[in-house]
Amino acid sequence: MPGQGRYDRPMRILLLLVSLLVVACGDKETPSNSASDSGGASDRGGRGPGGAAGLSGGGTDAGSEIAALVPGDAHAVLLVESLDKVEEMVAALAAMTRERIPPVSQQFQGLSRIDPSKLDPFQPIAIALKMGGGLMPDMTFVVPAKDAATAQSLANGKADNVSGSYVAVRRGRFGKAGGSRLVRGMPNAPVAFRADLAALYKLNKSSINGALNTGSAALESVARKEFPGVQLGDAINGLVGWTRGTLEQADLLDVALTLDKGWIDFTMTYVAKEGSKIALAPSSASLAGYAAHIPDGCPLALLFSFDVKKFMDLAMQLGAAQMPPSERKAYRAMMKDSEALMDGLGSNWMMAALFQETLRVVGAIEVRDPAAYTTAYMDFLKGNNKNTNSAMGLTYSVEDPRDVKGRRVFGAKINVDSERLGRQMDVRSRDVAVAVPALFGESGPRIDLAPVSDRMLYGIGGGAIEQALGGDGGSASLKDAIKHAGGNLGFLLHIDLRGFLLQMTKLGSKLGERTPSIEEGAPVPISLYGTRHGKRYSVGLHANLAEAIKVFKKVAR
Repeated sequence: MPGQGRYDRPMRILLLLVSLLVVACGDKETPSNSASDSGGASDRGGRGPGGAAGLSGGGTDAGSEIAALVPGDAHAVLLVESLDKVEEMVAALAAMTRERIPPVSQQFQGLSRIDPSKLDPFQPIAIALKMGGGLMPDMTFVVPAKDAATAQSLANGKADNVSGSYVAVRRGRFGKAGGSRLVRGMPNAPVAFRADLAALYKLNKSSINGALNTGSAALESVARKEFPGVQLGDAINGLVGWTRGTLEQADLLDVALTLDKGWIDFTMTYVAKEGSKIALAPSSASLAGYAAHIPDGCPLALLFSFDVKKFMDLAMQLGAAQMPPSERKAYRAMMKDSEALMDGLGSNWMMAALFQETLRVVGAIEVRDPAAYTTAYMDFLKGNNKNTNSAMGLTYSVEDPRDVKGRRVFGAKINVDSERLGRQMDVRSRDVAVAVPALFGESGPRIDLAPVSDRMLYGIGGGAIEQALGGDGGSASLKDAIKHAGGNLGFLLHIDLRGFLLQMTKLGSKLGERTPSIEEGAPVPISLYGTRHGKRYSVGLHANLAEAIKVFKKVAR
């Protein structure tokens, strides 16, 4: 096709980088070619060039030979354990997905124009990128030659492009080799990537700020149309300002990826400048303790540390905008009466859901005075029955406090007006009338509250508060996810995919829906998490990828 050649190399770059970043590491116990077949390479134990420590576990420096050849003005560096390992990874991922993935060596040769047969396949490789004004970045490939003669031939006689057995093959304009800060303390994983965010933002500051301004104006236009009467300008400007500030205070971006025995670990870390005043999502060392209220059998759990008051204020404003005009006044009255409750909230919050014979939700929220807050909340429900009923179709029959497992529990039965609630949810009232008992049993939904320590526990559905008070931190996979994420946990979303789908199929069957067949079996954990350690803010994925793919394929049949 005319013009196709212009995009050929950029697409090869994209394909190679995606392959390296998606396919991290095959089964570490899988045997591969022996050292005697590697052209003299005898150390397969994870030691990098120049005697550097291996690329698995903890931060590490790139080997001295690689560090000597990476250009000092590189904007990003990709470091992989070896071509051999990446080929194993491709095979492992292809086996999981049953999809054909082009060999990495073939992609590498097409992009770098280096014959892989001239390289030691068992030693690390680095690719340095420098962004300019063109369609594709300049690239330097720092590769291990299989012998000294090959190293000289790949260097084209340029001695400054050789360090030990390593050769720098340049594709574009770079400054002097060596001295790059990017190769010191890189993420220690089979596939590691580091970008100099500070330099990239400086290089593209004008276009980035222009895009932020354009995006802000577009969001405000949509907000005015979709949410008339709601003042979202401050929230949008705050988001844009936070984004700009985050970029201005950025130092590095680190990415680490591993795929081992079917498990995937992906971590992306934003590193702020020394002394920066940036405030990303708050994190709390105590947040993990909230998981103690999650009972075993919950396939869905969410723990979060954030500004709950701001979130609730915005959510209620948006809710008011969606109300029919005839009911908006009552809803706003309810919002006003809830202001004191909003002021008493802290930053930590937890929710977990499970469906056994009925739907149950357990949760905990940080409050300044748990006993006073719980009483005030029940008074709010009792006093706002009229407004709540008018706005949402729900009223609360508040009960006398009772003792549950040595704790004082405050409860209320939730009465549902099917017609009003159906109107709010834009569904037929008879569907609401069928769904409520199917979800919560013939006794209907209820809410129970219990003050504990620095938090208020809540349970929605019969028996939920008993489970929250007797929770054991959830399943073993949830406990493993919390341990894996590490301290200073800011958020964690944990799903047992198999358990979640099983419970959803049971729920769907009760509602008369056709559901796929899900087999019973071991949990299939998927966790997304965020942590903060000093000026390092990380988000990560920890999941049983192999089993998740199997489950998804069976559901899709």
